[in-house]
This record gives sequence, C-alpha cells and structure tokens, in this order.
Amino acid sequence: MISLRIFLCTAVLFFMVEIAGNAVLSTGDDVLVQYQLNKLNDEADIIFFGDSSLGNSLDAAYASALTGKRVLNFALTGRYGLVGSRIMIEKYLARHRPPQAIIVVLSADSFPRKINENEIKMLLNRDLILTQLISARRLFMAVQARFLSGGKSVIVNDYVKQGSKINPRKPGRVILHKISEVNSNSGTAIGELCAQKGIRCLMACGPILDVFALSASDYFKGLPVFKGLSPAVTATPFAIAPEDVGDSVDHVAPEKRRESTRRWAGFIEQELAR
Repeated sequence: MISLRIFLCTAVLFFMVEIAGNAVLSTGDDVLVQYQLNKLNDEADIIFFGDSSLGNSLDAAYASALTGKRVLNFALTGRYGLVGSRIMIEKYLARHRPPQAIIVVLSADSFPRKINENEIKMLLNRDLILTQLISARRLFMAVQARFLSGGKSVIVNDYVKQGSKINPRKPGRVILHKISEVNSNSGTAIGELCAQKGIRCLMACGPILDVFALSASDYFKGLPVFKGLSPAVTATPFAIAPEDVGDSVDHVAPEKRRESTRRWAGFIEQELAR
C-alpha cells in the first residue's frame, strides 16, 4: 500500500512538472540554455549573443585563434530574441569586467517575434521557483535527448546539433514584419546598459540563404536605431550559398561553419578597427 502511494504521488508530481515544463521548455532549448548558462563563468574579449543563425555560423574557439582575442558565443534561439540576449548580457556583466565588445546577432525574422518576456525570464533565471521545480524534468529530458540521439551529445561544437538539410530550391518564405515592441524595448535596454558600462556594442543580421539576403539586409537597415547598440557598418547578413545551407534558411551547414567563422573574424577585425 505504501509503495503504491509513493508511486502515485511520484506520478502526480512528474505530471505537474511535465505540464509546467511543457509550457516553457523543449528538449533542445532546455539543453542549450543550460549549456550557455554554464559558460557564464568564462570571460572573454569579444562576446556574441543572439539566435541560431549565430549559433550555427560561429565557431568561437576558431574565431579566437583567427583574431588573437578570446571570443565567446552565447547564442540561444529565435524564440528568445533580443529579450534573451539582454538577460544573458546582464548576467555576464554582473560577473565580469566589461569586454572589449559585445555583438548581438539575430536573423531578420527573429526581430518581429512577439516574445513572452516573463517566459524567457523564467527560462534564464534558475533561482525562480518554477525553474527549481523542473530541475528533475531537466535531468530526465537531458538523458532522454542523449538516448534519442544514439548516445551522442545534443551539443556539437558549442551549439545544438543540426537536423537534416533543407532543400534550398524549396526554401519556403521569410516574412518580415515590424520589429515587435518587446524586442524593441530590449534593444533600447541593451544600448543603455552598454552606454552605461562604456562597452562598444554592435548589432548585426545573421546569415541567411542567398535568395533572402537582399530583403533581410534592407529590413535590417530599416530597424530602429538603438542608442548605444549601433548597427554594424560591415555588411550583413552574410549570404549562404544553396550548397552551404543547413537545416534552416538561416543555418550554415556544419561542414561550412569554419568558413563562415572566417567571415565573422573578418567582421570583428573591420568593426574594431573603426
């Protein structure tokens, strides 16, 4: 009888955790968030924040070797937008001296997203009660993800492992609306924080399949100017050739990541020389 009660109580607890967790987490996001939060103890000269267009195109270790500067990549995904970048920047600066530069990189279609700011805060602040509640689920999902990937890590070369490549001849559409208010507010907050700390902060548009590059570039140029968070002068986005695209129109294929990192290294050198 006691064993049955324990079983039922455990089942109910995990059911509640599952409901709470599903409201804010997915397996890949959960593992990525934990991975990036764990890197906050590291310190660097040049720090990148942004979405998956950045995560799949920048090899931070290789960029460090190319530039002679310590580079870190805290890329999350598009669902976090500028809100997630702002929170991660705040967390980093609370622990370390100001870096030489902060570079925020989002794919053009990440700017219009209507992000639930409270949800993002919950995901990125581990001291919150709900985040503590789902710690058991976090462990379960990490183990589950490891099992489903055949025992291989979900994180490969500093970011989430990609899925199957898309067909670049049928890429679908990229619809670009006005930047969302929540992203705009976070862009303003990032700029104010950078100005207060005396940090050079830049915003760039993430790589995208070549057929969308011109419209993405025009969209980026039309974004609001955030004082303290300057749009990069070096032309972005980097256009992804059809043969170099990965599992999304704004993801560089894994085998081309070092090549795209060389472009980011050139970007760093050009921007810091201004």
